[in-house]
Amino acid sequence: MSWAETAAVLSPLIAVAGVLMTSIIAVAKFGRVTGIMETSIRSQNETLGELKGEFKEIRTVITQIAVQTDRLNTFSAAMQNLTRRVDDMARGEGFIVPFQPRS
Repeated sequence: MSWAETAAVLSPLIAVAGVLMTSIIAVAKFGRVTGIMETSIRSQNETLGELKGEFKEIRTVITQIAVQTDRLNTFSAAMQNLTRRVDDMARGEGFIVPFQPRS
């Protein structure tokens, strides 16, 4: 067999071996990427679980603030009513009737 014939027989074999090696490397890289993605997704799920808990806490705090604001508004309205009544009484127009001497 001459050198040209040997090269003609070996070149397709080398090409097939190259394709196989490239395929094996690609599958290995894909497997590694898949593993990295699974780890990343697992980490994100844990983080989302933690965030859900924190959102529940924030919701509770916001509800407490809303209730406190409502109480303050009610207290403010009551204070305004009391102030108005005191002002009315100071002018003699409120609940206390001015003293009228008997004649």
